[in-house]
Amino acid sequence: MAIPQVLSVASVGPRVGWDVGVPVRPDILVRFNQPILTSLVNTTSGANSYFNLVRLDNDSTQITLTYGSWDSQLNQLIVNPSADLVPGVIYQVTIRKEITSAAGRPLPADYTWTFLVAGSTVSAPILSSPGDATAFLDAPTLVWTGPSGTALSGSVTYDVYLHTDWAFTAPLVYSTTVTASGSGGTQSNTIGATLSGDTAYYWKVRARTASATGDWSETRAFWIGSTGQTSPPTVQLYEPDVNFRLNSLLPVEGSYHLSEWPTILATFSSAVDSDTITTGNFQVWQQPIDGSLAEESVQLSGVFTVAGNQALFTPSGDITYNHRYTIVLTPDILGTDEEPLEGEIRSYFTSQYRPLYGGVLSVRAELGGFIDKISDDEITFALWRASLEVNEILDTRGYMIDRRVGTAGLVNYQYSMGTTWGMSRYAELTAAMRLLDNFYMDVAEEAGRKTALATFQYERSVDILKELRAKGDAIRAERNRIATQFLQQMARSRVGIQGQNWHPSMPSARDWGYTRRPGVRQSQLGPKFGQFGRGRN
Repeated sequence: MAIPQVLSVASVGPRVGWDVGVPVRPDILVRFNQPILTSLVNTTSGANSYFNLVRLDNDSTQITLTYGSWDSQLNQLIVNPSADLVPGVIYQVTIRKEITSAAGRPLPADYTWTFLVAGSTVSAPILSSPGDATAFLDAPTLVWTGPSGTALSGSVTYDVYLHTDWAFTAPLVYSTTVTASGSGGTQSNTIGATLSGDTAYYWKVRARTASATGDWSETRAFWIGSTGQTSPPTVQLYEPDVNFRLNSLLPVEGSYHLSEWPTILATFSSAVDSDTITTGNFQVWQQPIDGSLAEESVQLSGVFTVAGNQALFTPSGDITYNHRYTIVLTPDILGTDEEPLEGEIRSYFTSQYRPLYGGVLSVRAELGGFIDKISDDEITFALWRASLEVNEILDTRGYMIDRRVGTAGLVNYQYSMGTTWGMSRYAELTAAMRLLDNFYMDVAEEAGRKTALATFQYERSVDILKELRAKGDAIRAERNRIATQFLQQMARSRVGIQGQNWHPSMPSARDWGYTRRPGVRQSQLGPKFGQFGRGRN
């Protein structure tokens, strides 16, 4: 398995603008592009040596962190504050560049992001019974689960509201308080008011302590009927909430460069009917993404393991390189109460691009400020295609020039001297060059549409084109320089061209071309364009 040359951060959490309801003692998550040296951070002193947490409104004191866990499948590290953070305050996290991967790869620079702690330290209760949009002849008992957390130590008071009006305008039909000792647990209340028949009632609950008040729960409704009519006389009068839904799906959408099967696990909001977890409803599709002619997707077979609210899929066979895997969950998946999933859900991940030289972070650095809206997956694919060009150079250099290289040979080629800096750097520069060239054509097309208008936007596009061309020329020059240094140091020389070695100023196999000499067959001069020649990349 090829390891990226540079350690980089793939994703972080929580983040300002993305994550809401951040608790006062949050999990601070960091996903890396490769395993890190966990011995650096798996102690309190280590975690605080490589992570820095401060309040943005008062950054004079570093907040102590504790080591949480390391997930080797996701390359994900979790650290936690050692004490409660202040509600409503923005905090800044910095990963120091001194942290390294398990292979000794460095983080090129400090990585910083921010998150906002929720304004309340008390979360909302979860309503249990009666179910939403249910009907009764007599008043039901109200049941809910209290929130948990260190902020809820001691006495917790629950406010219970009941009304015939969804907006709970005064006066309420019924309200009371329920006091509990400590957080969490199942709480209940018997309605202490006479309810009218043939009427819909709405109820909600919130938790509070002496120092903080939490959010209201969802609002649920139930119907009190009469002996002659036990349910509402018309179609549903209120919109029920979706009780059975997908809470999470692993692997994380967009996970890429996976050499082994990740955990394929669906977690639902309540217990799932195991009879509805089948290959017809829980599907995993495989399709090649190696740039060859498109092939139809193939559904994978495997084994399902269902326990409570989770469904695990274990595929048969090994993961296949250079493939995209799509997970599809259909609404035919049911909860144990026969409630269907709210709608079709799709996610995807990709297997390892093999071979792969170079790192995503280095390519992003080469792209500069020109291309910022591009996924790691796209960059990795560009690196994989550039890696094939590296292999074409290496493989054909060691043989007679009339050797033709097939795609399979390029994909499976293993360089005998191991991966070098020159191979990785050449691939990174080539990938960046191709991505910039594509972006250049997009900008040029846009500028062409605006030419007749002679607008400011057109002038701006022309400026960008000039900068893009200059950047592309600089990358090409750097790539040629790297190729010259790299190839001159190789021990094996190219033979078969009248005793000449391959000229180092011509780094790309697709650009090879030599002058015909008397008495030399063109086949001896080899293919002017290789298997990945002009028009094929």
